[in-house]
Amino acid sequence: MDDLFPPFGDLLKNFRKRSKITQQALAIRLGIHRNTIGFWERGDILPDSKARVLELADTLSLNKVETLQLLEASMTSIIPYWYQPFPKNPFFIGREDVLRTLHDHMITSKDTSTSIYALQGVGGIGKTQIAIEYAYRYSFEYTALLWVDAETLETVLDSFQHIAGVLQLPGRQETEPQQIFEKVYHWLSSHTQWLLIWDHIDTPELLLRFLPPMRQGHILLTTRNHIFGPIAHRISLRPMTQEEGVLFLLQRTRTLDAQSPPLSIHQIAESMPTENAVVKDIVRQMGGLPLALDQVGAYIEETGCRFLDYVRHYRQHPIRLLDRRGTSGGAHPLAVAAMFLLAYEQVRQEMPMAADILCVLAVSHTVVIPEDFFLMGAIYLGPILGTLATEPFQFDLAITVLRRLSLVQRHTYKRVLSFPPLLQVVLYEHMSKQERSLWQSRIASKHNAIGA
Repeated sequence: MDDLFPPFGDLLKNFRKRSKITQQALAIRLGIHRNTIGFWERGDILPDSKARVLELADTLSLNKVETLQLLEASMTSIIPYWYQPFPKNPFFIGREDVLRTLHDHMITSKDTSTSIYALQGVGGIGKTQIAIEYAYRYSFEYTALLWVDAETLETVLDSFQHIAGVLQLPGRQETEPQQIFEKVYHWLSSHTQWLLIWDHIDTPELLLRFLPPMRQGHILLTTRNHIFGPIAHRISLRPMTQEEGVLFLLQRTRTLDAQSPPLSIHQIAESMPTENAVVKDIVRQMGGLPLALDQVGAYIEETGCRFLDYVRHYRQHPIRLLDRRGTSGGAHPLAVAAMFLLAYEQVRQEMPMAADILCVLAVSHTVVIPEDFFLMGAIYLGPILGTLATEPFQFDLAITVLRRLSLVQRHTYKRVLSFPPLLQVVLYEHMSKQERSLWQSRIASKHNAIGA
């Protein structure tokens, strides 16, 4: 087992010694034989129930985090009905405001008018990781925590089969999906304080098709789509701050121990000034995107290279490094390059005009572009974007496609568009020399003609 997750026996022994309780004394308090404590601490056997682990935690005066650690190590169910396919991320850092907001709205608040919340943002921004962290952190406050992989209809169907099994629903072996949904929804409608997480749900229509008619609990979505209308209360995610990115990367590469008390950015700058400067530069180049920083960390951990070596490699071969996920893909198996290229291909098939907007981005010297750049002198930007000269409303439709995948932010009152920095890097490196030359020529012609 990874040293970040000590075995149950080691945890128990450490907690017991910290409490200055002998095996004999602990056994007496629990009403069991002393040998049982010894068996647990040696790893010969595990407690037979969650209740027994909780009794141990109470006897040893463990806090919530320590109790959760002991439960996870015991491999018993965290709560009676738990289906969440990912382990807790030992490198998770930051996002405290988001987690607090979710908890305040879904648990603390008595307002039940809104029962669906959506974590929204570009791919790789950490939506799934936040949902995983929330699930583990607040599991004790739910009677059931269930997970739906909503990337495709097939994964939704498979998830509900798993959920039916966890809930031990009678007749769950039925092959008709509608019957499975009805059984799960009947359970949800007759129980309270549950959380149903829909991961990677980018299509509101798919969600509406499978929403339970009665909501006695809460639903948490992770999505790239800005457009969920009145269905959900949206929480838009931003990239990591520089401090969060630096701490994450130092822990991800094991330069800092993730289990040690966290250091401030000032303490890091004082204790490792050279590494701090280089890591800050990496965080900046990655645009604070958690997935990209995780890839960087995986590369450095696996190769043993220095931070400075990575920077030099990245300058020479950015697309090759952005396309390397590493051996521990976890909850997000796609590399940054593959993720953005897949999104670009989806855009190109749905609306070529939106794809051409991304091509302009790729050869631009900035990731913030005024809307008027596309609307004034559109005829110089090729036959597809050229139609904006007579049909400017098409621009709104193209932006809608890009916003659905969180590939652009539209700042309405400033009338500018902003794009993820790494999207520009990936698209530029993926273009052929001929494509780059074509778009650079079109932009130059537009500048020469109207000076904008």
